[in-house]
Amino acid sequence: MNGPEQPGASAMEVFTKEEKKYLRRFKFILVVAAVLLGAIFVFMEPKEREASPSETAKARELAYEQSLCRLRDACTKYDRVRLECATAGNFKTCLRIKMDKDIQYTDLCSGYNEGAPAVPLDPNTPNFVRCFVLNNF
Repeated sequence: MNGPEQPGASAMEVFTKEEKKYLRRFKFILVVAAVLLGAIFVFMEPKEREASPSETAKARELAYEQSLCRLRDACTKYDRVRLECATAGNFKTCLRIKMDKDIQYTDLCSGYNEGAPAVPLDPNTPNFVRCFVLNNF
């Protein structure tokens, strides 16, 4: 025999009962710590970075250009539709049907005069190509 063996202890037992008790406690603490850390990472929201003033200004400029593009498209449509609806029995109903989702722009495009031609566009209105890029990419 290589070392003193305790009577009744098998060769497979490496740890004593007290050591096993400490190992169970250690495993329990590890599991609890892993669950807590997992919960922290799952429920923790990432901090949002505040936009710099230049980024905010660029976003506002982009939104302004997009609104001018929508107005440009709606006024072009209004100018065509108002001529088609001129002979209709009810101008407003015809305009509402043909303008569809752009009906909200009719007052702006007509200068608040029912049936009037479209008012000139804002000089800052982007050209067709720029509007296409802004609305599609």
